[in-house]
Formats: sequence, structure tokens, C-alpha cells
Amino acid sequence: MSKDNGRDRDDDVVTEPFPSTAKVMEEWLRVADGNPPEHMDEFFRFMSLWVAFNAYYTTQYTRGRNEWSQIKAFAEDQRTIDRHALAMKADARYHAAVRAIAERGVRSGSDDAHHAVGQERSVLSVVDCIYTIRSNLVHGDKVPTNDRDVRLVSAAHTIITILLGAHPRNDAD
Repeated sequence: MSKDNGRDRDDDVVTEPFPSTAKVMEEWLRVADGNPPEHMDEFFRFMSLWVAFNAYYTTQYTRGRNEWSQIKAFAEDQRTIDRHALAMKADARYHAAVRAIAERGVRSGSDDAHHAVGQERSVLSVVDCIYTIRSNLVHGDKVPTNDRDVRLVSAAHTIITILLGAHPRNDAD
């Protein structure tokens, strides 16, 4: 690993440092006090979508005992795979969202692991990155004033919305 413009560089992946705890607390306390930044809706929309997604995958994919095994089962469901393949070819918004995440991948705030989409753009690798984005957000490693964080959260919202659309809502009953 070498340094490039003050950022750590590992192969072709440039990673930016996570915001300090003080900065994260300051920004989220400002939101809690009723002073949200410009792009706050993106974060709330994504978290609202994640709650719906969570309700779906925890009832439909009971294999395994942890959240990741259920999310992985969703990504390996043929309906999800087919929707991803179709959207990559025919939906410019979806393709752009995958490209936004694939550009540099996502670094986990919990273990500093790098999650990448890869050249094959598999739905499992995309969903893995989105799960990392969600985890970073809820554990204080994403802030609504960081342009890249906003782009990643917005891209994640677009992708999950489209993938979840391949699964009928009445499946959850």
C-alpha cells in the first residue's frame, strides 16, 4: 500500500479516510436538531427502503442464522439475478448506479475490508457493496455532507428499488 495525494492507495483502489467520530456526531446531531443538510432525503429514503427490504428478506430467506446469509439468498434468487441482468442492459439509471459503486468499491468501516463489484458486475458483488454501504451508514461511517457518500447511498437506493421490484409484494404474506 502506498500513499497517493494523502490517501491510502492499494492497487487501483483509492480510499478516503472515514470521518472522525466528532464530525459524524456533529453532523447527525445537527440533523436530529432539525437542521438537515441538502441531501438528507437520500439517506432517509435509503433507510426507509432498507427497512422494507429487511422485512422481505428476513421472512423469505430463512436459511442461515444471520442477516448476511439472508441477503445473500436474496441475491442468489433467480428473480434477482434475472432482474439485475435485464437492468444492466436496459435501464440506464440502474447501470449508472452500479457503475457509481463499482468505480472505487466500498470500504467497510468495521474491518477496513474493501468490497468491490468486479468486472463481471455480478448481482452478489453489487449487493455485498450495498450491504457495506448500509452498514457504514448505520454505524456512523457515512455523513450526508460527503458527496461520495451521497452518491453511494443514492446508487444503493436505485439498485435495491429495482431488484426488489422483481419480487411480488404478496410473496411476503
